[in-house]
Amino acid sequence: MTQAKALACPASEPTDLERRVLAHERILQALIAYMARTEPRFVDHLRERFVEPMELTRHEHDHRETDD
Repeated sequence: MTQAKALACPASEPTDLERRVLAHERILQALIAYMARTEPRFVDHLRERFVEPMELTRHEHDHRETDD
């Protein structure tokens, strides 16, 4: 029982992590918007790199237990 308590995260940690992720997301959105204005092919490059490969992959569901 003491090991479980030692491994558990403090209650504020997930909220802090979410806040950091959202802050990074906003920074990336601002950078992408700026680069899209300054470099016309930037959005096309992102689409080629991230969107099109995702369309080619098979979307399989891996139904595992959460404990795995």
